[in-house]
Amino acid sequence: MTSFLEEYYTDIIAEEQRFCSQSGKVEFLTTLKYIEDYLKPNAKILEIGAGTGQYSLYLSRKGYDVTAVELVQKNIDVLKSKLTAEDNLRIEQGNALKLDFLLDETYDLILLLGPMYHLYSQTDRIQALEQAKKRLKPQGIMMVAYIMNESTIVQWALKGDGSNFKDILAKGMLTEDFHCLSQEKDIFQMIRIEEINALNDSCHLQREKLVATDLFTHYIESTVDNYDSETFNHYLNYHYAICERQELVGASNHVLDIVRFKT
Repeated sequence: MTSFLEEYYTDIIAEEQRFCSQSGKVEFLTTLKYIEDYLKPNAKILEIGAGTGQYSLYLSRKGYDVTAVELVQKNIDVLKSKLTAEDNLRIEQGNALKLDFLLDETYDLILLLGPMYHLYSQTDRIQALEQAKKRLKPQGIMMVAYIMNESTIVQWALKGDGSNFKDILAKGMLTEDFHCLSQEKDIFQMIRIEEINALNDSCHLQREKLVATDLFTHYIESTVDNYDSETFNHYLNYHYAICERQELVGASNHVLDIVRFKT
């Protein structure tokens, strides 16, 4: 897994630019909104898969005790380059599947906002959740991000002249019920809500909320990017008003599953 991810985040994608456009900011702002809803004073926060530190730095600069764990060296280098003398952020290189260097039952909030995109087996996905859960305080909250199947089909496979759709069908990359099948070289793993539910059941996690963090945004990406600031704020308010509607959540690009220990 590491070699494909290293190549992707080193040579192909600038992770730092992902939230720069207005359409990109919707996911970031929505995720922050829910993080702040659950944060308590003096909370200890762990972000697993911190990327270049957009969330970790923001929360650290708000005064929270934050530990950022990231696998890809380039992302760590970018994150460290943004630190100032005043920043107090612990940065560790590590894999979401093996977090033995972290203490158990230490964190009030754990963010798992990227690793589940890149885990291809049920065994690995369960292991990542269990590793994070082990570091969570008994009354803590865990927030887990996933990439959804249907938005990928609609926004990539079905766009244009249909050649992408024909190609993935020919390569056996879709099941009979049109679930995307990914390997490590494909980088991203897509999921459906019933699979997220099954993961939570396997790990004895109880859902607080399931949130569509970008929902319709990337279906109308260029439109959102061209909004003036007033219209963009109206769009954000509309998005916030509907992002918990469960009949819509599965159509989102990304979802945020907010969970705790099952009681």
